[in-house]
Amino acid sequence: VIATDINPEAARCARINALVHGLEVRIETRVGDLFAPIGDERFDLVLFNPPYFRGQPRDMAERAWRSPDVFDRFLRELPAHLNERGRALVVLSSDNEVEEALHAAKYLQINVFKRQDLINEVVTVYEVTVGAQHAVPLRPER
Repeated sequence: VIATDINPEAARCARINALVHGLEVRIETRVGDLFAPIGDERFDLVLFNPPYFRGQPRDMAERAWRSPDVFDRFLRELPAHLNERGRALVVLSSDNEVEEALHAAKYLQINVFKRQDLINEVVTVYEVTVGAQHAVPLRPER
């Protein structure tokens, strides 16, 4: 498992949680923006809990809630980081301002994986896969 976050404190917290639960050898944390710390690596499963609101964050802590474009970049870059039958699970809230971008990405196949009504909001986990015609080919082994 590789966990990434742009906020060094969030990555540090994830690392501490891995240590506390005895998972430090199974979970690697990396600091960086979106897929930047991943390089060319590909995955069977990508989990993404994006900032819920569009806009410029005022500080590092607010990046957890607000971003002008991270969700759009995620959708563009995702195909290059999924294995052939890979998928992403994306958590969105009914308060989210980016859900329309998910459905606008015509090259993605979107299905509701799980929906939970939490009284003041509905949280939905979407399963996202890439249509075969838009898959990014694997690079040949060198």
